[in-house]
Amino acid sequence: MLRKNVSGQHLTLCLVNASTGAALTGATVTAYRSIDGAAQAAVTGTVTEKGNGQYDFAPSQADTNGDLIGYLFTATGAIPVNLAVRTTAADLANATSLGLTNLDAAVSSRSTYAGGDTSGTTTLLARLTAPRAANLDNLDTLVSGRASASVAPSWYTAPVDVSANVASIKAKTDQLVFTVAGTVDSNIQRVNDIVVTGTGAPGDEWGS
Repeated sequence: MLRKNVSGQHLTLCLVNASTGAALTGATVTAYRSIDGAAQAAVTGTVTEKGNGQYDFAPSQADTNGDLIGYLFTATGAIPVNLAVRTTAADLANATSLGLTNLDAAVSSRSTYAGGDTSGTTTLLARLTAPRAANLDNLDTLVSGRASASVAPSWYTAPVDVSANVASIKAKTDQLVFTVAGTVDSNIQRVNDIVVTGTGAPGDEWGS
């Protein structure tokens, strides 16, 4: 990758002898460029031999003024070499151009939100804390303790306090007598809505 429209950069390539397959040395290299699919033109940068078949291409600023550039390198007796290069406007060595300079600070201190702030100093974290506290800080109390009329929605109906009803029921069941386990002792007071007046003794079971 190269920086777009910037000089002082380098690409390397290797030339191969078309006849022997060996590295080609001592070649005079001719280079061409096609910028963003435009017509081919000679580069204005320079190609320098580095040794052992390796050559260095130093493109000019004009040679890099595009987004996708194809470079073609030819030489007598060499297999042509084509390099397709994508460029970038960012300087990979410059944090400012990459938008990374603020990463040296804590996120909470960088998330300043000035909307509606005359001072412009309230952080986003502080703005989130206030509404959060109103709704979430009550979770440190038992849920049953929070279900009161002051915090419950309009449709909420408080549960019935059954303790009083349980006491009333117990007062009645405590009157049951079990002389024989599992059998309730009972006396007949009425039969078919008529009061029983008998003593229960033989001959006076039911009364008149």
